[in-house]
Amino acid sequence: MQTAESYGLTPFIQRRALDLPAATIFAGQLLFGVLFGLWGVALALPLVAVIKVLLEELYIEDGAEAEA
Repeated sequence: MQTAESYGLTPFIQRRALDLPAATIFAGQLLFGVLFGLWGVALALPLVAVIKVLLEELYIEDGAEAEA
């Protein structure tokens, strides 16, 4: 049951909730793993999600200001 949840259900829910491609998550885990070791791998998904939201907010705000 744990294997099915870890390899099937959890990635499916994360992909739908965060709208992040699997390659982005994998690249983030590699990058943060190299930079920060085991803690980087453990915190890669939340950090990538925060970076994605920040980029979206900054991009949307810059686009709205350019139109005005």
